[in-house]
Parts: sequence; C-alpha cells; structure tokens
Amino acid sequence: MKPFPAQIFNIIFNNMKKTHKDFCETEETKRMAFYHLQCLTPETKPEFVTVANLIVSMMTYVSKLDDLNEAIPSMCCGIKMLIPTAYEAMEKTCTAVGRKASGKWLTNLVAGTMDDAMDIMCGAYPTLQDCAKKVPHVIPRIRASFDPNHNGTILIPFVRLIKRMDKQLTAV
Repeated sequence: MKPFPAQIFNIIFNNMKKTHKDFCETEETKRMAFYHLQCLTPETKPEFVTVANLIVSMMTYVSKLDDLNEAIPSMCCGIKMLIPTAYEAMEKTCTAVGRKASGKWLTNLVAGTMDDAMDIMCGAYPTLQDCAKKVPHVIPRIRASFDPNHNGTILIPFVRLIKRMDKQLTAV
C-alpha cells in the first residue's frame, strides 16, 4: 500500500488491537466484555445487520462521490449521524434480551476503533451541528444514502475511498 492508505489502516487496526487488549486485560474487563457481547445472538443478529448495512451504504455512497472534496465532510457527517442511530438500535435490542447498557458499550467499542482516524480526518466537523453549519447540503444526501437492506462489507468502499483520496493527494 502507498503511505497514506497504509497510515489510515494502521491507525484503525492499532485501535482495534488496543480495544481488544483493553477488554481482555483483566478478569473484570473480560467479564464485562462477555456480558455485553452476549447481546449478539441469532435472534438479535437482524438488528445488528441492519445497523451495519446503514454504515456500509453510507460508506459506499461516499466512496463513489464524483467530487472528492465532499468525501471527507460526507463521511464525517455521516458517521456523526449514524452513531446515535446505532446506539439507539443496539440499546433497544440489547435491553430487550436483558443486556441493559450493552448498546452503549458496543457502540463505544466500534466507535473507539475509528477514533484516531476520525480525529485526523474530521477535525473540521466535530459535531453534527458543525456539519449542519458548514456543509448543510451534505446532510440530506447522506441521509438519503442510508439503506438498511444494503449488503456488503465496509472494507471495499473504505479502501476505494482511501485509494481515490491518495490518488488526489499525490497527483502532480
């Protein structure tokens, strides 16, 4: 990989390793992780798949934007819009199977893997209110991209976007 995509991947994967290490470090954190992860069952899987589909559909939309200058604000604002949606869906689902607060724990777990990359790329859009002020035209487009039935993996659109951004950044 070229340096820019490699750096983004390293940041995210290092955060994933750190997160895994953090909740496997002590018996207490292992028990807490096991408690919350029990929310993921065959019965709750459809709700989690729906949330994942929203994220993948948004990233697919962003990765295919003609104007890459809208990619970062669209991705940042889209994630800011999806985090509360994911939290509410997971909290409702997990509470229904007796795992109160697991939705918040799971949302923080996933968001934590992207925190450093988000800090680097999304510094101009720290909140959804900033998105609405700075790029109001992006909000309805992103919202329209959310598709709970979208199938796929987040890796493909993410790699596509990073490669396109790298090409734009290194163009002479």
